[in-house]
Amino acid sequence: TDAGSRRLAGRSEPSTQEVRETSGLDSVHHFLARRRFFLRLALKLRNQCGAVVAASLYDGIHPSESGEGWLLRCLSPVPQSFMDIGANRGQWLELMMQANPGAVGVCYEPAESLRDLLGSVVGRYPTVQLRSVAVADHIGAGSFRDLGADSQLSSLLEVAAADGTDGVIHGVETTTVDAEMLRTGFQTLDFLKIDTEGGDWAVLRSAGACLRSHRIRVVQFEYGANWATAGATLTHAAGWLATLGYRVFRLRRTSLEPLDLGRYGEHFSFSNCVALAPGVTVGSR
Repeated sequence: TDAGSRRLAGRSEPSTQEVRETSGLDSVHHFLARRRFFLRLALKLRNQCGAVVAASLYDGIHPSESGEGWLLRCLSPVPQSFMDIGANRGQWLELMMQANPGAVGVCYEPAESLRDLLGSVVGRYPTVQLRSVAVADHIGAGSFRDLGADSQLSSLLEVAAADGTDGVIHGVETTTVDAEMLRTGFQTLDFLKIDTEGGDWAVLRSAGACLRSHRIRVVQFEYGANWATAGATLTHAAGWLATLGYRVFRLRRTSLEPLDLGRYGEHFSFSNCVALAPGVTVGSR
């Protein structure tokens, strides 16, 4: 019964006073909701409060602020193998190779506008390959919205924000992480980095077999506004990873912070999240 559940949880039945207070607040809420001025005020306050929450979770996107370089330096052992999904201009790749110049990996970037630029960066590292395909939740083909070499927002069309932004749409080959693990011959993968502008949850699902067997040690993925466009939630993704035995954190400038979705809610603002397989440790450096 509800009463029994409350006793098991260490809570007593609500008092008459508590019931009256709740009922009174409900009446106030309904009264204010019928006044347009108060409704507009409530919406503005909600939006500003959301912006404050987002700002509290944002350290910046530059590598010196985002914590990405810090994480690579502090992992024990240092990653020897990686996949960089959504490699863009090679910014994260440079961090990876600074942490371990001998690391072996593959960069994935389907944007035609970045092919030459990224190719010149990848070409400096003989242990790194470049694949001009999109990683998604299926093997086949898709449509990609390319916003140009100066943008970091290009993405598969089905997760692209409907914001009217100009771009060139072209067809791309799609693959999955599990398929790429077979193709590359990686038995295990030390680091899977995902930044696909809203397609991150689809990429995570595409690694399901390898994640279930803990063949991937560390996953870093971006969360933000495009998750809402894609119909994905951090609550679902983090819960799924937890059922597979991964510990999920929010990446800060010099630390890993436990996700507190009960406190912050589904805010759809920029964060990098990190999932660690059992036994993976992060030191301080």
